[in-house]
Amino acid sequence: MAAAAAMVLVLARSVRDFKKDTIVRERSFYGALRVREFTNWLKEPYRTLYNGKIEHGAQYVNPPSSLLPTT
Repeated sequence: MAAAAAMVLVLARSVRDFKKDTIVRERSFYGALRVREFTNWLKEPYRTLYNGKIEHGAQYVNPPSSLLPTT
């Protein structure tokens, strides 16, 4: 019983962490796409595109940093 309760707790925490900072989640023919927003050490916001667990790139939100290549 304790093992089952621990598994439910781990699953709930995993789902919460997956949804944390997520702006958009969509599903297409190629799979699940997700955009998350983070901040760097200078507190500049940037967004990252994920396909499943694979990171496909990041871009700063505010100009002029949004024009700089990041990944």
